[in-house]
Formats: sequence, C-alpha cells, structure tokens
Amino acid sequence: MATKKFKCTVCGYIHEGDAAPEKCPVCMAPASAFVELKDEKKKGLFSDKNGNAYIIMYSTVMVVIVATLLAVAALSLQSRQYANELNEKKQSILSSLSAQGENYDAFIKGYVLDADGKTIFDANTIIEKGGVKIGFFGLETPEAQTKANPKLIEGLKFLAGKDGKELYACAAEQVAELQKNGADIIVCLSHLGIDGSSEPYTSYDLAKNVKGIDFIIDGHSHSVITAGPNGEDIQSTGTAFANIGVITIDNATKQIVGNELKTIWHKARTSPSLTTKRAMRRSPRPPRPSSTPSTRPMVRSLPSARSRSTARRPPTATVTLRPTSAT
Repeated sequence: MATKKFKCTVCGYIHEGDAAPEKCPVCMAPASAFVELKDEKKKGLFSDKNGNAYIIMYSTVMVVIVATLLAVAALSLQSRQYANELNEKKQSILSSLSAQGENYDAFIKGYVLDADGKTIFDANTIIEKGGVKIGFFGLETPEAQTKANPKLIEGLKFLAGKDGKELYACAAEQVAELQKNGADIIVCLSHLGIDGSSEPYTSYDLAKNVKGIDFIIDGHSHSVITAGPNGEDIQSTGTAFANIGVITIDNATKQIVGNELKTIWHKARTSPSLTTKRAMRRSPRPPRPSSTPSTRPMVRSLPSARSRSTARRPPTATVTLRPTSAT
C-alpha cells in the first residue's frame, strides 16, 4: 500500500508514512508544521495552452475548418453558377423562338412534339424556285451527346450506329423520299464537320457512303471550304458570319453549276472569295425523267454589291438559279 508523504515547512524534511510525525527529527518542529505532499498528475502534450505543440495543433485545426467551409461555399456557388448559365441558355432558345416568358420545359415539349408524342416538323421539305424543286433534309452530329449541355438534350436521341451506319441509313432514307416526291436537287443541311476526331460521322463520310446528295452545306467544325479533298460537293462558311455561301443552279438543266464563298460586310474586303466551278470539275448530272427545261427568268437571291454594303444582317447562304439562253 502506497504511503503518504509529508514535508516539514521549516526545514524541508520529507517524511513518509500514514501521518506526519509528532516532531521533525531534524528541526524538532511540531506535527502542525508538516504538510502533505500530493502527487501531481502528469501533464499532457497539449495541456499547456502557451506551448508550441498546442499552438501548432490549434492552428492546424482552424486551417482545416476554414478550408472545409470555403470548399462547401465554392461548391454551392458553382452549382448556382451552373443553374444561372443553364437558365440563360434556355432563355436564349426561347427568345430565338419568339417565346420569351414561356416555361422552357413545357414549351419545348409542346414545340417539338404534338399531343400524341409525334414530331410536328417534317423530316424533309421541298422548296421550288425558278421551276427547280430543291429538297432539303438535316443531320446533327452524334457528338452533341457529349459536347452539348446534357440538360438541354434530355430525352433526345442522336443517330450514330456502329461505323456511322445508323446515320447513313437515315440520310439515304431522306434522299429516297425526296427523290420520290420529285426533288430535282437534294441538299443536306448538316452539322457534322470535317475534323478527323469526328469520324465516322463527318460530312466527308456522309458524302462517301450516301449516294444521291447533290450538295452538303456543313457546319460544326467551323471550317472554310468549298469542296472536299476529293471533290466532294461540300461547302462550309467558317464562323461568326465570316462568309456567305453561294450556290448557282441552272434552272434549265436543273443542276448545280457552281458554288463560292463571299466575305461579308463586317470582315476585311481584301479577303478573296473562294470559288468552285462545278461545271469544270465534274460531268453534268443527267436530268431526272420528270425534269422539263424552263424558260423562266433568272432568280438571283444574292444581294448586289451596294445592298451588301448596307445590309445589317446578311444571309449565311444564297441560291442562284441561272437560265440557259437558247443559241
């Protein structure tokens, strides 16, 4: 059993036992001069609030707490910023459809689908100009699934298929339908691009795998071209209204005889136009059985040099129909 310790307050003598001695054996002081010594508990590493260890630990804990709060705040702000950007994009889409103030989800659903869930837009259309029936259909790149805002394309399916076969089959189906409906010329309005990373869904791949498309007006890669590397009938005007595309159609033969790009009003006038003479680099396409030579006057959609200089919002593409004079 552990004994107690008593200290003489007069001379400092230490006595061990259950009680203080009657007299100090050194200075003869009475028992009342002794005080009991109690064991002090060992202090911990951080018990001294003025010690370095305590200060370092305290500072570390506070830094961690502050960093955590900042991270939570940043995530909250990021989420809010994403929501604001998404809302701005939705409002921009509504504005382009002259539907400001409408509920986006409800409006888009009603705008694209009817009450039976069917699309309200035709898959293709035919426009007649100068006696020439021009058929149009559109294709969107399947890369929209990974490059567009996912919130804006929920529930939409983009045709792709292994090696692009699903996309090509859709295009071939549109070509066949337009030919059946009497189109003299078939134009694909594509958003496919020509970047190698987009293969096998580029406009080059489309032209190679689908027959019957007379011309492809392309986008997505923001390229400036008037033909493909192997003479494919593809044109792209670049970006930011840098050029307008012009396609010339002979309304007697009902064939495309040329195409070019023209620099427009807000770009440097010194840039040369890119021109492709279709009649010089390919044999004329035989007219379809239903085609009949037309004597209608030329329809010129391209604005004159004067009107182009004063136009505030020039078109991005024009079609010129040129009659053939009898000789």
